[in-house]
Amino acid sequence: MKRILIILGIYGLCGIAYAQVGTWEVQIKNIGGANETGTGYFTINGNGTVSGYSLTTLTFGVPTYSGTWSTGAKGEILVMFSESLNGQNATGTFVGKFSTKSLKGKATFENGVRYSFNGEPLSTILDAAGNWTGTVKESGETVVESFAVTSNPDFAGIFDVSGLIGGSVIATGQVVTASNGTVSGYSIEGSVENTISGKANLSRGTLTTKGVDQNGNKFTGKFFKQ
Repeated sequence: MKRILIILGIYGLCGIAYAQVGTWEVQIKNIGGANETGTGYFTINGNGTVSGYSLTTLTFGVPTYSGTWSTGAKGEILVMFSESLNGQNATGTFVGKFSTKSLKGKATFENGVRYSFNGEPLSTILDAAGNWTGTVKESGETVVESFAVTSNPDFAGIFDVSGLIGGSVIATGQVVTASNGTVSGYSIEGSVENTISGKANLSRGTLTTKGVDQNGNKFTGKFFKQ
């Protein structure tokens, strides 16, 4: 019996170690800090390495990741990673639990900032590319906004945004659309930075958004794909 239990224990650890190999779509949320959400795509390889990228409402760019993973004494997955964003580097650790269908855990950066991760194996990447138009409401005013969404050439699932607000103000930014339709990203209007979150229904060609600019002004938007 003891020998059987040892064999089962080894088998279980191997199962844990290899259940997570592949690419995962992960919902990211800041814990106990800024109001920040986003989506990341992380590839965990059988040779013990990790790579990936993400976009959140506060990154204002696409951070990339590299690192290594190992199995902990209690069967958890431990990841040591480095992040690169806009010429700045940071390091951190991730501790989580994996199965063949889910990933859950927490990432902690060297500066103490923490994020929850909730993911599943990547099955599809939604295509939000196209021309969109709609209205944005902020501080009691409504303006018409139109913008073009194009696939980023370097990062699958990330989309570059450019357009006009009120027919004259140039806006640029980036968004990521998760497989459940959740939208996260940012925009820059002149020198004003905005967070963006929302929900897309690409089969109907609709998008609803909300956000906050750097001055604390909240806004909402409704858009339709042309």
